[in-house]
Order: sequence, then structure tokens, then C-alpha cells
Amino acid sequence: MRKAKRIFIFGLAGLVLVLALTAIPAAGQAPGSALNYKKWLEEEVGYIITPLEREVFNKLQTDRERDLFIEAFW
Repeated sequence: MRKAKRIFIFGLAGLVLVLALTAIPAAGQAPGSALNYKKWLEEEVGYIITPLEREVFNKLQTDRERDLFIEAFW
């Protein structure tokens, strides 16, 4: 029962994240800002981001998706 609840919560969190990513306007980032994202991931949220959130962030393919993720994260 406990495992099912955990799966449900992660699924719900994923759904909320996807909905948030489609609803929030992108924050402007300079082109070629891969270093900015690495800094954000390692320095700014390194101690508070969950492994699931880190995994989702690392799978994003565009800067727009990353910007939306960061907005939804905060």
C-alpha cells in the first residue's frame, strides 16, 4: 500500500510539473547558457532538489523547457 501511495504521489507531482511547464511563460536566457543551467543545478539548488526533479531537469531538451522548469521549481 505504501509503495502504491509513493508511486501515486510521484505521478501526481510529474503531472503538476508538466502542466506548470506548459502554463508559465519562459524567462529570458542568453543563447549558449548551458553553464548557467549547470550552475543553477549544482550551486543554487544542489542541496534542495530531489533526485526525481534532477532527473526530470536533465531530460529536458530545450532552454525554454529548462526555463519553465526553473520557474515552476521556485
